[in-house]
Amino acid sequence: MKLATDTTSAGIPKQKIPSSKKNKDWQEECVNAYISLSDIGGFGARRNNIQALYDFYNGHILEEDYRYVLKPYGKARNNFPSQIRNYPIIKPIVDLLLGEKTKRPLNYTVAVANADSVSIKEEQKKAKVKQAMEQMMINRLNETEGATPTGSQSKEQELPQHIAEQFDMSYVDRRAIIGQNSLNYIMFNCNIHNKFQKAWFHFLVSGEAYTHRGVSNNDIFYDVLNPLDVDYDKDPDIDFIEDGDWALTRRDSHVSSIVDTYREFLTDKDIDTLERPEEFDDGSFLLYGSNPDNSSRRGGRSRLIEVITVYWKSIS
Repeated sequence: MKLATDTTSAGIPKQKIPSSKKNKDWQEECVNAYISLSDIGGFGARRNNIQALYDFYNGHILEEDYRYVLKPYGKARNNFPSQIRNYPIIKPIVDLLLGEKTKRPLNYTVAVANADSVSIKEEQKKAKVKQAMEQMMINRLNETEGATPTGSQSKEQELPQHIAEQFDMSYVDRRAIIGQNSLNYIMFNCNIHNKFQKAWFHFLVSGEAYTHRGVSNNDIFYDVLNPLDVDYDKDPDIDFIEDGDWALTRRDSHVSSIVDTYREFLTDKDIDTLERPEEFDDGSFLLYGSNPDNSSRRGGRSRLIEVITVYWKSIS
């Protein structure tokens, strides 16, 4: 790992520098610095606390949680059964809420809230009424004997007042139509209904839910992240992680999944290297193997590679 020549007290490279100096080396220094900050900040301890909540849901008993009963005042009591038995109390409640959430409708409507939306609507209504009045005038001239020919044919025309009323009832802003079509595409293409169910499950079990949205390979993606794989740092008064100073995700992926996601950034040489994960060192850009928890996390899953995505705020 390269050391930044100009860093903050936390070891983070200085962010208020010209854009011309924010090159690949500076970006790698920032990524490695935030990963190191995550490790020092207790990512492993936070992950263990969240993992315990999923263990409770799955009925895994941690005897350490019952030490106050099994060993009151530090002394074991022998008149208890030889083994603690699990009585599933949490799981049925969570599963019930999951089922109720599935039955709820998921219908969203796009509305235009721009300041000029009313003006555009009134202008279009005015144009419709004006066109109706012009057609009525043409019809009247064509019916009048001795009048100068208009050169246009007579057409049946509704009254301007009725046209204005129908316009108000049926008008939809063109931008709202585009937005609704886009939303329908995202809802179907990204399978949003199932994603919401997955996020709801994580929230019920751990009290936390995270999503990752963006564009990859010129297509929109919407992923629900496992709270076990997320770390961040934000101000106490900020409600959303996206407004924080930095955030990162750690996910174990197969080479095929990595190539599908980052193919536009990878060369053939990079892909060949990915297929030989034993060659990675601790200073890898996308991969980070110095986490002491990795040995236990990835035991027996040597074909999986840890991919870390880092987001941070910079200063222009």
